[in-house]
Amino acid sequence: MPRTPLIPGITDTPENLRAIAGFLRDNGVSSARLLPNNPLWLAKNRKIGAADPCPEQDPMRSWLGRNAVEGCKKVFLDRGIAV
Repeated sequence: MPRTPLIPGITDTPENLRAIAGFLRDNGVSSARLLPNNPLWLAKNRKIGAADPCPEQDPMRSWLGRNAVEGCKKVFLDRGIAV
């Protein structure tokens, strides 16, 4: 089953989601998983001494809200892809 990470401002845009869902549908895929952003990677970066790539107010620093996830699901459902 294909999985799509929902990265704020990158992969969770309506245009991107419509393109992914259309691609899946056109290739015979009927279901997929959406993976909401998980900001815990920031702590992992710090533990290994990696540079912090995001400014303080970057949306990637927070969990994707329930309404945002539901909106992403709707895009897939409207194109016949179960999530």
